[in-house]
Order: sequence, then structure tokens, then C-alpha cells
Amino acid sequence: MNYNKHNKMDNLSTEKEKASKPKKIFYFSIKRLQLFLFSALSLFAIYVISPYQQWYTGRILNYYRAIKIQKQNLKLEERKKYRYGTNYVINQTIKKHFTDNNIENPVLLLPPKKYLEKNKYQYDWQEIRSFYYFTGIKLLVMSSNEIDNATHALIADKDDMRIVAITNKAFLKSIIEEYKKHSQ
Repeated sequence: MNYNKHNKMDNLSTEKEKASKPKKIFYFSIKRLQLFLFSALSLFAIYVISPYQQWYTGRILNYYRAIKIQKQNLKLEERKKYRYGTNYVINQTIKKHFTDNNIENPVLLLPPKKYLEKNKYQYDWQEIRSFYYFTGIKLLVMSSNEIDNATHALIADKDDMRIVAITNKAFLKSIIEEYKKHSQ
């Protein structure tokens, strides 16, 4: 029993000692200085260096600017059109073409970006995964190993953009040659 009393006494004395010592409000540390400098340089990079600045204004600031407009248009499709812009609209038009014509499991061959730019189209498909996410359509590009599996191709002229069915290998080769000729 004495042991317990003695133990309690020790605990009380250490608590009093802790309470009487002044608390350290701030202490200097090399790690804290390094962390502060790294954070400051990172923020500086976001605001000054061009690719990061474009990312910041394009992704972060535009979100806050667009939230007021998106609050007014609560329909999901309207908000997607506003947020993703022309690329989303073109992706949905391509999807609509295949669903309206009852074409199941299409594999679309997209031309190179230079081909589209020469024909005055600003369709910048970001990546194959995002195209598939928005449309559910498998997409092939010129560098693909499975280019022979394409069932349809996107053709762009100065006047219009259309999707054509690839009926045979010779037609596919002519489309590829057209893409190469106009993308150089």
C-alpha cells in the first residue's frame, strides 16, 4: 500500500515540475527551415514558371471562376459541356454517330493532331483513356500496333469532319497515307 502512495506522490511532483517550466513557443530547426524554403519555392514555381502557371490558372483558378456559372446550370450534361469544352462536345457527337447508326463495338482511328490543324479543326483529344471514358468507344492512333483492327476512321476536310467505315485493308492503307501526307 505504501508503494502506491509513493508512486502517486512521484507522479504529482513530476506534473508540478512540468507545469512550472515555461513552454517553448517556437524553436529553430534546420528541417523546418528546409521545409519552409521548399514550400516557398514551390509556390513561386506555380506563379512564375510558365507550364505550372498554365496548369494553375487552367485547373485551379478556372474551377473557382466557373463554379458560379455551374451552380446556375445544374444539369450534368450542361456542366460537362461548359467544363470540358469543344473536345467533350466532339466526343459526344462521335458517340451519337455510332449509337444512331446502331454500330456496336466500333474501333475508331483518329488522325494525327497536325492533320486536324492543317484542316482548321481544333479537336485536341487528350488521351485514349479520356476519350474512352467519355464515349465508351475504343480509339486507335497512328502509332498503335492494332491499327489493322480499326473499323472506322475520322476524316477531316476543310468543309466538314466525318466518320467513314473502313471496308477493306486497301482503304485503310489509303487513309493512313492521307493522314501521313497532310500531317507533315
